Amino acid sequence: MKFKYRAITKDGINQEGIIEAPNENEAIKTLHLRDLTVISCRSFEDIPLHQKEITLFERITSKDLVIFFRELATLIEGKVVITEALKSLIKQTKKKKLRDVVSQIAQDLEGGLAFSKALGKFKDLFPEFYISLVRSAEISGTLERTLIYIADYEEKKYETISKIKGALQYPIFVIGMTVVVGIVVMISVIPQLTSILLEAGAELPLATKILIWASNFLRRFWWLLVLGVIVFIAGFIYLYKNNIDFKRIIDKFLLKIPMFGEIIKEFYLERISDNLSTLLKGGITILKSLEVSADVTGNQIFKEILIESQEQIKAGKSISSVLQLHPEIPPMFVELVRVGETSGSLDEVLAKISKFYGKEVENVVQNITKLIEPFLVVIIGGGVAVMIMAVLLPIYNLAQAIK
Repeated sequence: MKFKYRAITKDGINQEGIIEAPNENEAIKTLHLRDLTVISCRSFEDIPLHQKEITLFERITSKDLVIFFRELATLIEGKVVITEALKSLIKQTKKKKLRDVVSQIAQDLEGGLAFSKALGKFKDLFPEFYISLVRSAEISGTLERTLIYIADYEEKKYETISKIKGALQYPIFVIGMTVVVGIVVMISVIPQLTSILLEAGAELPLATKILIWASNFLRRFWWLLVLGVIVFIAGFIYLYKNNIDFKRIIDKFLLKIPMFGEIIKEFYLERISDNLSTLLKGGITILKSLEVSADVTGNQIFKEILIESQEQIKAGKSISSVLQLHPEIPPMFVELVRVGETSGSLDEVLAKISKFYGKEVENVVQNITKLIEPFLVVIIGGGVAVMIMAVLLPIYNLAQAIK
């Protein structure tokens, strides 16, 4: 069971958080063992609904994690004990979900658990990549530096995603407005035009018949269309998350999209090389580094390549010999990895590869609107042209018949 408690530390500081225990007595006993004076301790079920914080729509974002790791690294750099640093962050954290997570981590540390193991309890929030880095830092005594790196990494990821979202806002807005205008025309204009043409007995071209059918369908069965879109999106997301074969097909398709496939490929190559470089520099073995990078890569094709590389290394082969068998990996990437393996400086070479692809991705993100504009012109122009032809052609035929 979960209990929400309020207590005072031996230093006289108010503290509140969540604790798990079989019953209330055990929860209070555990809190006493942590040198806390318990003010209140109540089961979640006993807390009135109006006193509970609503967290249904609350989500912990990359920005929240950036702030968390950055502030934690700053406090540790200032020689603050990690448990006290976490308690300080609990007071500053506004989101209840994150506050509960930090509170639980602080309690686990006070109970003698390692920081990496405490983070490992929240793998949906902290990926194995972070946990492995923290575990290595605990051994080498470089936790402060590692936390700063994680904050930098999360911040870079957040900024990249924000730039992509910002660049896509314009085309999404244009497409959205085009769809809205199209729906308004189909619902209000086309039916009036249809009645005029039918009364005049004009001969309707195929394009106009299709447009009229679509208009009638949209007016009568709009709810079916909305339901179909919702089911399609929900089904797609479910299959992508739960069906490996489906995910592999989609991820492979994304890498083969003209022009944009190369951009997506460079994004994943930058992520993979950066992750591997960081893990190797952190003293983690090549086998474990490949395993962790495979878990956080985000693309099934590259994940399988990394897993295969791990298996081949166990068999005595090199990473480059495996990478060169896959067309998704550019020859330059393979050659540089081979040089790194030969010279014994694989981590440094991977860092340079990451920097190269990082700049490529950044340049593309800055120009993504310009890349999408031609497609917008073709798609929107084509749709408008078809609609105009379907509307004007029967009117023209009707005018000719009157003459």
